[in-house]
Amino acid sequence: EAGLALQAQKQGDALEIGWNRAAPKVATALGGSLTIQDGDAKERRLMLDPELLKTGSVVYRPVRHRVLLHLVIFGKGGAKLDESSTIYPEQGSAAGNDPNKENK
Repeated sequence: EAGLALQAQKQGDALEIGWNRAAPKVATALGGSLTIQDGDAKERRLMLDPELLKTGSVVYRPVRHRVLLHLVIFGKGGAKLDESSTIYPEQGSAAGNDPNKENK
């Protein structure tokens, strides 16, 4: 089964945070959440509706030295798929991806 492939690319002074919009769980998702921990700043949680999940990305500003991302996809019957990444924006991409986790 295809994972979320959570990643980020530096776009000027922002990060484009993306995931595998073709993943079967994304196609049938009821919704999701993206948690962003930007350095020492307060954690932010974005609720993602099914349409936004299907776009496959969001743009985030500002960017500090280290950004922790956690994406959770909620499916039918309580199923979920989640993935985390640590991003170092000065390097321009994701590093330290955790393995996919699936809970049913």
